[in-house]
Amino acid sequence: MFRQILCPTDFSKYSDIIMNYAESLAERFDSHIYLLHCIEILLPDPEYTAAYADFEQLYQAMEKNSHIKLNQIQKRFESKNIPVTSKIIIGKPFVEIIKYAKGVSADLIIMGTHGASALSHILFGSTADKVVRKAPCPVMTVKHPDHTFILP
Repeated sequence: MFRQILCPTDFSKYSDIIMNYAESLAERFDSHIYLLHCIEILLPDPEYTAAYADFEQLYQAMEKNSHIKLNQIQKRFESKNIPVTSKIIIGKPFVEIIKYAKGVSADLIIMGTHGASALSHILFGSTADKVVRKAPCPVMTVKHPDHTFILP
């Protein structure tokens, strides 16, 4: 049923919870997990970039750090003998998630309802909202355990 599962990650604190769902489904359905991290091109805080000669150097550092984090997640699945592929892409997250899902013929996308940055949600809308509307397959969204829904 879910042979190809795409798990986009932003390495936020609750990514582990999302990976728990992916692991459980992969074991149940003998699935291949596709891990995806998208580095969004934004204009960073000048104070943060002061140590970098240019933006290219900044993105290289971000990509190197992302590879380390993605590798740790990949090892988790490999230790359970779950087939896993990981990729880092530079671009707009919801666009890249949808393109990648099509490219690997994903049967399911599992992702968090909110990303690491609350500000980006306010300014641009939720990546998850956009993926749910445009995805070529079902999308399972996982709510952050600390967020509660309050009826108006």
